[in-house]
Amino acid sequence: MSTFDFDAFFGGQYIKADDIPEETGLYLTIEDFSVEEIGPDREEKLLLEFQETEKRLVVNITNGRTLGTLFGKDANDWIGKRIKLTTEAVTFAGKSTLGVRVYPKRLKPVAPQPEPDVEYEDELAY
Repeated sequence: MSTFDFDAFFGGQYIKADDIPEETGLYLTIEDFSVEEIGPDREEKLLLEFQETEKRLVVNITNGRTLGTLFGKDANDWIGKRIKLTTEAVTFAGKSTLGVRVYPKRLKPVAPQPEPDVEYEDELAY
């Protein structure tokens, strides 16, 4: 008997923990946002769209607070910003599962620059 993976076959329209590489995370650039009614309860949710993928991120309260702290409370200011999505163990509906978390895209460390050679005079002229 063969198995059928619905999500793998149809993909889905929202980013979920399974879409994020555990070793590296997922680096994305925010392209736009919208507020839409989704889910069986038709709750209004904030959705982020990205340049690199067709899938959107449903922004939960934790990630919304992170984005607000990083980039300001106006979602228009988030457009063009780079973020890193990772996964983390969370409790949802009383069960332990993997959740998606937003972090700022870390810049590569810059190698220390040597100090310029400066010649000093022995006596100061006043």
